[in-house]
Amino acid sequence: MYETLNETATVEELNWYYGFGGHIGFWDGNRVNWADDNNAYTVIGIDGILGLEYHFARAPHLYQCRLEANLQRDREF
Repeated sequence: MYETLNETATVEELNWYYGFGGHIGFWDGNRVNWADDNNAYTVIGIDGILGLEYHFARAPHLYQCRLEANLQRDREF
């Protein structure tokens, strides 16, 4: 996933970020509980993230609030 961190104009310790990326996966149908066949499966998708983070200047703490989403498509072979 590629992420970009940006500063806010009003609060020095507050940053916002966004990012995007992708994923791909493969598995056999006979190795998972939810499939009752011997087919191979492939999944491909896109991911996105949007969030805020606050860093306390006098303490080693960083708090985040983020929203993550993904869209995916699977196919049976």
